[in-house]
Amino acid sequence: MLAAEQIGIFLRGVAHAHSYRQLCEFFQHSLETVSRYFNQVLKAIVSLLDEFISLPSADVDCHPFVRANEQFHPFFKNAVGAIDGTHIPAVISTNLQNRYCNRKGFTSQNVMATVSFDRQFVYVASGWEGSAADMRVLRWAVEQGQFEVPRNKYFLVDSGYANTDRLIAPFRGYRYHLADYRERTTRRYAAEQELFNHCHAQLRNVVERTFGIWKEQFQVLTHMRQFPISVQAYIVIACAVMHNFIGRYHGHDLYFNMSQTEMQHDAETVEVDMPEDDPNLHATIGERIQGEAIRHNITIDLWNARVRILISVMFH
Repeated sequence: MLAAEQIGIFLRGVAHAHSYRQLCEFFQHSLETVSRYFNQVLKAIVSLLDEFISLPSADVDCHPFVRANEQFHPFFKNAVGAIDGTHIPAVISTNLQNRYCNRKGFTSQNVMATVSFDRQFVYVASGWEGSAADMRVLRWAVEQGQFEVPRNKYFLVDSGYANTDRLIAPFRGYRYHLADYRERTTRRYAAEQELFNHCHAQLRNVVERTFGIWKEQFQVLTHMRQFPISVQAYIVIACAVMHNFIGRYHGHDLYFNMSQTEMQHDAETVEVDMPEDDPNLHATIGERIQGEAIRHNITIDLWNARVRILISVMFH
C-alpha cells in the first residue's frame, strides 16, 4: 500500500471518527490491513512529538501577543501560556469503567494540555482516567512527566489548580467567567480582584479556544472509537502533533480562523470545573505564598493603571 493511502486511512479515521469497519468499506481493504496501517501511521506521528510539542526554553521572552496588548502588558509579561484539563470520551472495558467515569457521568480520559498564546500545544499528558483531578495529573507531570516551567515564568490556570509561583489562578469568590463581563454595565468592578479575574480570563481563554479548534479538526476527540485505551491515549497525542503542524505551516486553515461562537465543541468555556478536593493540598506552603505575592502585585498594578486612566478621562 502506498504511503499516501496509509496516511489517508489514519486521517479519515481521526478527522471523521470512522471505525475500522467504516474505513474498510471506504478503502476496500481487510480489517487486518486497515488496523495494521492505522497503527503504523499513529506510531509514526507520535514519534514526531519532540519535534512539534516542546515546552518554552529558560530564556523565553515576553510573548508578542501579550506585549502588543496594553490590557495585558506589562502586567502579565511573565505569562508563557495556559494550562487546563479536558475530558476526551473513552471507550473502556466494563471492569475499568468506574475509574474512567468522570463527574459528568461518562467515561473519559482526563487530558492535561499546556498551550502557548499562539494556540500551539507545548505539553500534553494523556491516558489519565476521567476520575483523576486536574491537580493530580499536573503533579504527576511535574514529578514524573518532565513538565517544567521556565524560571521566573508562569502559566495561567483555572480554579481547579493551586495558585503558586508557577501557576497563577483567579481569585475565588469573585466573578470570573467572560460571560459575566460581556455587557458594558457589568464591567464595573466591585473590587480589584474582579479586574484581575477579568483580564486573567481573557488571556487564559487561549486554552479553551485551542481545545475548540482541536476538537473541530479531529472528530475522534469527541466521538472516540473502540481502540485499546493505550491507543486512545496515543491518538490524543497524535492529534496534538497534527494540530501544531497545521498551525505552524497552514495558518490559513479553516478551523484556526473560525470564531469561537462558530465552534460546536466549545462547551468548556461555559463553566470552570470546581475540584472535588482542595488543589492547595498538592502545593507547598512556600509555592502558595510566592504565588499569592505575584498575583497580588499584578492585581495592584492593574488597578492603579485603571485608576490613572479614569482620572485622565475625568480631567480631559
